[in-house]
Amino acid sequence: MSVSAARSVAFDLLLRVETTEAYATELLHSARAAALSPVDHGLATEIAMGVLRWRCALDDRIAAHLDKPFRKLDVEVITALRMGAYQLLFLDRIPRHAAIHESVELIKKARKRSAAGMVNAVLRKINPPAASSPITAHPDWIYPGHIGIVTVVPLGYPKMIEVPSRRSRQPLTLLRRRTPEIEPLEPLAPSRDLSPADIFMRI
Repeated sequence: MSVSAARSVAFDLLLRVETTEAYATELLHSARAAALSPVDHGLATEIAMGVLRWRCALDDRIAAHLDKPFRKLDVEVITALRMGAYQLLFLDRIPRHAAIHESVELIKKARKRSAAGMVNAVLRKINPPAASSPITAHPDWIYPGHIGIVTVVPLGYPKMIEVPSRRSRQPLTLLRRRTPEIEPLEPLAPSRDLSPADIFMRI
């Protein structure tokens, strides 16, 4: 079974981000990415940006199932593991077997066939968390509840749990149409609580 075009593009993009000073957003507009169908381009974007957004959490989950230090793995192996883990943890519409199998195929394609068995074994041990234990993009030790300074945090414990979650979610894109009745610089008053990461666009 060959690797899907979307995953192949996402894999190469993440490798370039990891090994060079390339920017993911620019690579997603490259000629190769632009040649993808809208559906494949959407999947490639979701996987690539999701891996970058949740990299710390993914690495933590992967490392828990390794027999060797995480950083001793080749960059191609790390990238395939991150991609597989992201799909398993966050993309519930992607079949589990597809996420695992194509991650293994990416390793073979990258000429790291000796690591294929390990990638397969690690990904099979990764399961989505229970609803009562949401994934955060930061290690547990960052939270004040684990370092004993809850009483001196102005926002309070609930807010400190909420902040890292908001920082990790996919940013919203909000569109505002310009009309003669609205001044160009008039602020938009959203009807819901938004994160600073949310994006506003005027058209």
